Amino acid sequence: VRTLDPDADRVDLGGLGSVKKKTQHFGGGSAFDAFVVYTASGNRRRFLGVECKYAEDLTSSSINVRDPYRTFTERSGFWRDGAIDRLDVKGLQQLWLNALLGQSLATTDEFDTGTVVITALAADRAASKAVDAVRDELLEPDQWLVWSPFEEVLANVDGHLDWNHHFTRRYLDFSPVQHLLDVDDPRRKDN
Repeated sequence: VRTLDPDADRVDLGGLGSVKKKTQHFGGGSAFDAFVVYTASGNRRRFLGVECKYAEDLTSSSINVRDPYRTFTERSGFWRDGAIDRLDVKGLQQLWLNALLGQSLATTDEFDTGTVVITALAADRAASKAVDAVRDELLEPDQWLVWSPFEEVLANVDGHLDWNHHFTRRYLDFSPVQHLLDVDDPRRKDN
């Protein structure tokens, strides 16, 4: 948490899933894969909404972006003019909606601010490019959406050597299945 927010004092809550009151945030099913609530700079309550991309092809998802998301984007003051037209395309929609959920939560009385973290393999160029494209539409990209590859997360966790080893072996070592991966799969060692 301190890697992303140096002002973090302590983690108050962490877990899988995200928003308890989805109806307050666009009335939809948007959720994070993990959600961390922490205190920073004394008593300021903040959060990290974490979205993990492991093997998904972002361009294969078909999301019907509903009017509440569009309205929030237009009225929030967080996005560049015309951002909706550039973001409402396959490959960017999910990350845009994740950023919107983070913004919606951050504008409540419950939190001082929050950041959405997209994590994937460092070699996943498609995910990295999608994050960059969504960040390009934000007026303050570092506040709302950051890219933090799995490898970077592991490198910044002090201690927890057993967990680090098991995570690396389970999620980052593809040598046992190299022969099963497509030639252009970012998980291949030769890419």
